[in-house]
Amino acid sequence: MRPILAAASLTLLSPPAQEIAFAPAEDAALEKRFTVSIAQELDELSILAGGTDVSGMIGDFDVTLTVDTALTVLDTYGASSGGSPESLTRTYDEIGLEVSTDYVSEMGSGTESQTVESDLEGETVVFTRRDGGDGYDVAFEKDEGDDRLLEGLAEDLDLRAFLPPGEVEEAEEWTIRPNALKSVLAPGGALGMGAAEDGADWAEEMSFLNGIDFDTLSESLLEGDVTCTFTGTRDEEAGALAVIEILVEIDSVTDLRDLITEMLEEFAEESPADIRLRTADLELSMEGTGLLLWNLDAGRFQHFEASIDTELVFHFVAEADDDAVDATIGLSGALELGADVVDR
Repeated sequence: MRPILAAASLTLLSPPAQEIAFAPAEDAALEKRFTVSIAQELDELSILAGGTDVSGMIGDFDVTLTVDTALTVLDTYGASSGGSPESLTRTYDEIGLEVSTDYVSEMGSGTESQTVESDLEGETVVFTRRDGGDGYDVAFEKDEGDDRLLEGLAEDLDLRAFLPPGEVEEAEEWTIRPNALKSVLAPGGALGMGAAEDGADWAEEMSFLNGIDFDTLSESLLEGDVTCTFTGTRDEEAGALAVIEILVEIDSVTDLRDLITEMLEEFAEESPADIRLRTADLELSMEGTGLLLWNLDAGRFQHFEASIDTELVFHFVAEADDDAVDATIGLSGALELGADVVDR
């Protein structure tokens, strides 16, 4: 009987399995703020022209690229079922992106910066789940606006893809599709951004992007493993929070030849040279950790953060007229991702 009693005691002492589910109240209004900060330094630049190494002609220089993105929205939920909202009304309160390049060379040093804006800022759109749950239809709330701004918008700013498939016990692990990282790497999807001085012309100038299958591209770029672990709960002012630790390990090689060729053809009039790509490969490595706090009382996320080290190597071989160029560009740096929600 002693083994049976011991097993029963362990069962009673063990914390019960926890359900961590998406279940916001109908008509709940949540303000959400997402940030993405990217810092990359140039590690490698080699150029062979006609078989001759011409990298030295450029001279020694250091380059640091910084990209900071901020998105603030107000989401108002309709009814939810099956782990997702049936309808969602979203107001884009703030959409901003700043790009800065710092360089130091033998010729001097400096900084170049650009602010990127979106005509979507200040607009309100409605996401309506299609019958069968296959995606969402998107429309402006007042049926007025540039429909091109709706292309590529993503409904999920709830981080639902990080949730476990069912109840989990403390220290239990589960894996998610690496492509789920899109929701924090590019929150909100394609937000219609264009350089501020370009005004409304951004849509025409960037129209070639409409033909790109970003879902397929991200599936290729984000190959690897993303592991989530439920480490327990904590009580805070916002309520009872489930703690989920996240481990990111991405290692991929993506062939960008067709994509870049389409871009070159789009701008053929501006680039008269007949450029042919033989190779255009992007190697991507991402390693880091994250933390997701899920509000068990409210049925939605409360906080997210992640720090990820990155390495990128882009190698291409191009031919123009009778010349061939073989180049390799290597970058390394870090990603800082964040998300928070505030009740209204």
